[in-house]
Amino acid sequence: PSPSVAAKPAEEIPNVEVEPAPESPQPSETPEVAASPSPPPRSQEQIQQDLLARQQELRELYTYNASGTSVEDANTSFLEWFNQTMGREYAANDSKPNQQEVTSEYPRLACPLKQSRTAVVGVAVDADNEMVSEPQILQSSGYRLFNQEALKVAESYDFENTSGDQQLYLLRVKFEHNEEVCPPGFAPLDPVG
Repeated sequence: PSPSVAAKPAEEIPNVEVEPAPESPQPSETPEVAASPSPPPRSQEQIQQDLLARQQELRELYTYNASGTSVEDANTSFLEWFNQTMGREYAANDSKPNQQEVTSEYPRLACPLKQSRTAVVGVAVDADNEMVSEPQILQSSGYRLFNQEALKVAESYDFENTSGDQQLYLLRVKFEHNEEVCPPGFAPLDPVG
């Protein structure tokens, strides 16, 4: 329908041209969007397997494992890591690694454990302060959860190697349980195990 216009005297009627509305794009002109395939529905068996795998993963994170926690274990791990990193055995005249300590934020996932832990991570850094290889746990905290967090701390740590050569670091990462991060009764999830 045409818009209605009130009649005005002839000399005042403006000459207005109305352009037709643009035509809607034809289906062939519309770009085709590929439908994103939805994942196939999971069977009860797959859901059960996923839940069991997650339960096992949580059990491994929260279960104490004494392997690698002693000073003797740490010394053995250091010698193996030195040999692997430097390509030779550690000698008495080798300079000692640069030892640094960092207190990291307590991981919220560790709140149910209510424990303070320390892990020692070995890191090789070149003259440009870049890691030569992946950091390695040399002395375990006893918990996989803390060990994983210690590796993350080492990966993001700002090393200051001024030796002009490759430098080995032993990074002692401490996690202090505190009620600021873990208020009484706080549990991000129930520990399994």
